[in-house]
Amino acid sequence: MTSNKIPPAPMPQKYSAELVRSDGITLRIIIDEPLRRTETHAHGNITISIVRPDKGIMYSVLPQQSKYMSMPLSPESLSAMTDSNPTDELWTFECNDTINGITVSKYAVFARDVVDPTGYVHVDTTTGLRLKKVTLNSLGDEVLTVKAVNVSYEVPPRDCFEPPADYREVKM
Repeated sequence: MTSNKIPPAPMPQKYSAELVRSDGITLRIIIDEPLRRTETHAHGNITISIVRPDKGIMYSVLPQQSKYMSMPLSPESLSAMTDSNPTDELWTFECNDTINGITVSKYAVFARDVVDPTGYVHVDTTTGLRLKKVTLNSLGDEVLTVKAVNVSYEVPPRDCFEPPADYREVKM
């Protein structure tokens, strides 16, 4: 493991992006800290999660059914959702590179007490956004790549952090 302990830039507080995964799943994320919206497109289905720490709730929206559920949001679950550099990982700076003309810092990611990297993260040196993440298996082979595309740093509309008004709430 290298000793380059240059920390990554902090994540931006307001942005939206599509996260395109090599397994065919696409996520659209909209962040206006601490508010978060994630739209997951997988296997022909769409699910939407809206996290509202200011209200202490999380919405699970089901567009195909025009329904949503609300659930209490614990501080522990919020921390797990928002930690962009988990404490059980060690990041070490590898080099600077470019992705689509953007200067990035490449970090090797190590699980605690593991000698070989478990992946790599490419961080935009200007904004701090994680533009690419590669996950490796125990043999060092790539098993998943996630790329951020269609990135915007504009302030998102406030109503995107609420379920649609015409959707019916379903109680659990």
